[in-house]
Amino acid sequence: MSNSQRPDRMTAEELMAQLRANPDVRAREEANERQIAQAQAEYAAAAEPVLTELVSAGYRISTVGELRTMFEQTGRTYESAVPILVRCLPHVTYRPLQDDIVRTLSVPWARRDATGALIERFRELPPHGGPTASDHRWTVGNALEVLAHQTVATDLMEIAQDRHYGEARQMVVLGLAKLKKDPRVIPVLLNLLDDPDVTGSAIMALGRLRATEARDRLQQFLEHPEPHYRKEARKALRMIN
Repeated sequence: MSNSQRPDRMTAEELMAQLRANPDVRAREEANERQIAQAQAEYAAAAEPVLTELVSAGYRISTVGELRTMFEQTGRTYESAVPILVRCLPHVTYRPLQDDIVRTLSVPWARRDATGALIERFRELPPHGGPTASDHRWTVGNALEVLAHQTVATDLMEIAQDRHYGEARQMVVLGLAKLKKDPRVIPVLLNLLDDPDVTGSAIMALGRLRATEARDRLQQFLEHPEPHYRKEARKALRMIN
């Protein structure tokens, strides 16, 4: 008789039933459900003004993130929603909704309307505002990597070099690789190799730029004690060579 045919073998359904019968497991599940319900209620209350405008603009959604889902599933972009999101973002205080809006603005067609506002937001968040502020700044920085272009090159390089922003700059540094024609970029990235908060991002950006002048510096990272740096240096050197 195979293991799957053994009469004493518990099925997945039986195991789940047994777990649910456990008072501790049931209590944890109920607590989880309450937390989810509370978070959904808080999101709905915070998002009501934004969603009202979006619905008026023709978007039948119940969360901002559904705009991204709509694009992923249908290919339909949401250009007319971008100015609404940019205008509403400064008035939102609920962090999950702030993150949702920023992620929804992290698309190429938001570049014209959103880039300046997100640069300003990145700078205005308190440098040491606790983990949620740091995480949100990183999310904004990730958006700036998507939106990076030459017209905001100076702003991006200033942010990338400001150590007060710590690791939140990582994606901004990576975004400098999109400024291929700016002669300032490679020297900035070479200097950032010595900044431990963004070293890995600088290595990756130099590889994407195929910066031959960075070859010697990158070779040094092949012996670095940090495995991530060694891995990214190998990849960058392959791209350069």
